[in-house]
Amino acid sequence: MSCACVVEVNNATRMFFEDVGRVKEITKNVRFHERNADKLALKIKRQVFQEMPELSLAEKAHIRYFTLHIENISDIAEDLSDMVQILAIKRTI
Repeated sequence: MSCACVVEVNNATRMFFEDVGRVKEITKNVRFHERNADKLALKIKRQVFQEMPELSLAEKAHIRYFTLHIENISDIAEDLSDMVQILAIKRTI
């Protein structure tokens, strides 16, 4: 899901230079994928801590941090899409 966010931001950036009108719809896709990435990350974290008693606490903490860092990629992608959308609005004025 985080990779899908990055791909959509890349598409939004390309559309900024090719067709400014399509930037808004592509940034909606970024938000959609980012929400799904957040939901999936939360699900993974809950499963690790609730359904995997065979893992030690340190292993669970590592998995949680890995999940957090991957989740942060989609958050950064969402921030970038917001910036591209703001620039597209400014460009149309």
